[in-house]
Amino acid sequence: MTTDHRRLTRNGSLVRTVGTGVVLAIGAGIACWYWWRGPNASQETNRLQQKEEEEHRKEREKEPSRCVIVTKTLSEMKDFDWQKFLKDDIVFIVVPGETFLDPSQGFEIDPKVGYKIIRCDTILGVWSCVKSLKKDSLIVIGDEVEGGIPDDISNFTKNIRDVKSKEELLTIFPIPF
Repeated sequence: MTTDHRRLTRNGSLVRTVGTGVVLAIGAGIACWYWWRGPNASQETNRLQQKEEEEHRKEREKEPSRCVIVTKTLSEMKDFDWQKFLKDDIVFIVVPGETFLDPSQGFEIDPKVGYKIIRCDTILGVWSCVKSLKKDSLIVIGDEVEGGIPDDISNFTKNIRDVKSKEELLTIFPIPF
């Protein structure tokens, strides 16, 4: 072998050795970073999960969300400040033919809560709204709803309160003095 060939072989070996060392150093650095970052990342994940669980728990403890189907009896109850009730987690679904808090009847609804009054053209639309909203509680005067309460509605709400009288309604919606 000639001297030049030996020098090139030594340089090639040196380049390969240095290159291998650099790759190993980078790999070791990345592995160390992941190892160091791993526990911190899982701690952060645990903190986020605990925070979400806490928020979920608080939400479960708050007053249940309600959906009220407005029929003739409820629509005729004029002594209420319905705006006050609309500030709660409540939605009023108005059956066809009722004019509950209708702006054309002179009622002024605060635009911030006006979306909580849903007027339906069909009874099928009423039940579709109830199913879509999936509120915790459904308040309805079943005797005043055409066709009654569908059997499957319990799949979409936790509690169904079938009100039988105006007096029972007053326990749910007390008139403020």
